[in-house]
Amino acid sequence: MQISWEFLYGNYFYGQAITESFLASMISRLDHIVEYFGRTIDETLISEDFIKCMGQRLDILIEFVGHTLDDNLIGHLENHHASGSSGCSGYLWLHLAGVEF
Repeated sequence: MQISWEFLYGNYFYGQAITESFLASMISRLDHIVEYFGRTIDETLISEDFIKCMGQRLDILIEFVGHTLDDNLIGHLENHHASGSSGCSGYLWLHLAGVEF
């Protein structure tokens, strides 16, 4: 099963420019999620595989600094960068999008 980038259509992400500060905020969110290692959040187990997959997503997004999260980029991510663990839900990033760290 393939991972989905559908969460990027959420209000916090869609239309955002991928900048260093945007990526830093995503890293802060991942750091927050890591604090729940071994626990389940909204039916998602925070495991080593989950954290690795989320890190891989960040690595991919780093390649697109200067681009905007729009239909074209999300479509490209879905078509060319959607392999890996299906357990790597972007839902948690979306859920934490409005939280300041």
